[in-house]
Amino acid sequence: MTIPVRHAQSPIGSRMIINGREVDYYCGTSYYALHGHPQVIAAASDAML
Repeated sequence: MTIPVRHAQSPIGSRMIINGREVDYYCGTSYYALHGHPQVIAAASDAML
């Protein structure tokens, strides 16, 4: 059995383009797009100081 290779052509988010198709993406840690939220970035920066 082989596992199909999937190629993402867009940034990780709740909607992605994978193998040329726009799909809902529930598998990543960025489903809610919190990785780019200003408050999350500020909190992470403060936590590392």
